[in-house]
Amino acid sequence: MSDTSLRDNRRNIKEDTDSPKSNAKKLWDPILQNLKSQASKSFYEEYLQPITPHSWDGTTLTLTVPDKSLSLIIEARVGLIAVKMLRFLVHSEDVKIIFA
Repeated sequence: MSDTSLRDNRRNIKEDTDSPKSNAKKLWDPILQNLKSQASKSFYEEYLQPITPHSWDGTTLTLTVPDKSLSLIIEARVGLIAVKMLRFLVHSEDVKIIFA
């Protein structure tokens, strides 16, 4: 998680006053890239790539998963890692990710 892109994005989010969806995208993009580097190509393409950022309210990053049944698989496989990256980006332990 010490990736330079994560640090740069953390700085941008802190200074940003855009919409909740825009901020969600700015948070999700570096998390997704980090997960991509750790996942198999097939898992990334089937499960992670279709996820779209929905909103960020300052404590909850809500992501849209095209198929509800996939959300359980995604959360089980990468949920904890994604939350750790989100905590790093926003400097807070009190954050969560919802795969909806």
